[in-house]
Amino acid sequence: MGQAVTAMIQNITGEKSEEEVMQDGTFIRAERFDFGSEARALPGQSAEAFAEWGAQWPAVNLEGLHGFPLWEKEVHDLLQQHFHTLSAAFGTYSKIQP
Repeated sequence: MGQAVTAMIQNITGEKSEEEVMQDGTFIRAERFDFGSEARALPGQSAEAFAEWGAQWPAVNLEGLHGFPLWEKEVHDLLQQHFHTLSAAFGTYSKIQP
């Protein structure tokens, strides 16, 4: 309730517009998963396999999904864990058959 009163006063005094007040009150604030500093190879994952995963992760675009980036690290960890299997399946199904 205190935030609402503060926002109302900021809007009345011209400190913030209605749009800024609404954005401040509804915008999801969460830190993005930083692959460069937070990602680690899984136990038993070779450096080559980790490098291959690291080359693919930036191509994964999740920004349009509800709640992003609140669950970004969990999705990263899950996809990394199953990357070999997913890559093999995609490779098999994406080959052009004569």
